[in-house]
Amino acid sequence: IGNGAVDALYTAIREATGSDLNLLEYKLNSISRGKEALGRASIKVSYNGKSYTSKAIDTDILKASALAFVDAVNMAVVDTMVSNHEQAAK
Repeated sequence: IGNGAVDALYTAIREATGSDLNLLEYKLNSISRGKEALGRASIKVSYNGKSYTSKAIDTDILKASALAFVDAVNMAVVDTMVSNHEQAAK
């Protein structure tokens, strides 16, 4: 993303969670108008060779961006745990 607020936010989330997700895509769209307009953050990340897509909506674009990234982290962690459990059961 670069050196902006969203990049700093994602770096902090990566460090706090110990996850090493690679951000592939980041899109931000306004989905309503006015003072309390909603912004939608859409992201695509990769982790351990798999891709995960997430979206979040909020009036605060940084919050929407953070929620989308945390959701992607959760998807990657759960997917990894399920895969590890399935391999251990074999």
